[in-house]
Amino acid sequence: MTISRSENVHAPAHYAGDIECIDAMVQQFGDDAVKTACVVQAFEMLWRWTKKGDPDENLEKAHWWLSFAIGQDPRSERSSDRMKRGRKLNTITGEETVIDANSSRN
Repeated sequence: MTISRSENVHAPAHYAGDIECIDAMVQQFGDDAVKTACVVQAFEMLWRWTKKGDPDENLEKAHWWLSFAIGQDPRSERSSDRMKRGRKLNTITGEETVIDANSSRN
């Protein structure tokens, strides 16, 4: 079975689960720390883009990380502001809560 480059970039099999690592990172460390981590990850992809694996896939991955860093979640069909909508994981109970700040505004 061949996995497409798009699947490797946007939905890698090793990230499958109830909550993605990046969402848990945002919940645990906050937006600013995750933004920095995303920029560092994009730097790594660009550093080695022609030296390891598929060069175009590496560029797409760098784009993914930078998009997330500026608040455009590549997993959704449209850009979203992670501070207004998202998911929060209770690391003790494992319960996930959907957050929509717009619904709590007057």
